Amino acid sequence: MKVFRIDDVSAAIISRERQIGGEARVFYSVTFSRSYKDSSGQWRYTKWFDLEDLGKVVSVAQQASEYIHGLQAETA
Repeated sequence: MKVFRIDDVSAAIISRERQIGGEARVFYSVTFSRSYKDSSGQWRYTKWFDLEDLGKVVSVAQQASEYIHGLQAETA
């Protein structure tokens, strides 16, 4: 797993291999989350974002996209 983080917003990339027509292919998935501390001081994670988080989401999404494209170019 590869993670890109800006402040409290992150994009995590996982890869998985599937057989398609007898050929092994790698697929990538990305999940986005925001971390915060609850009232008791415990770290929590959510998939909900506030308006001020959206620029960070865009930035980590761009980083994730470039990373995945780079991996695909290596195997091409």
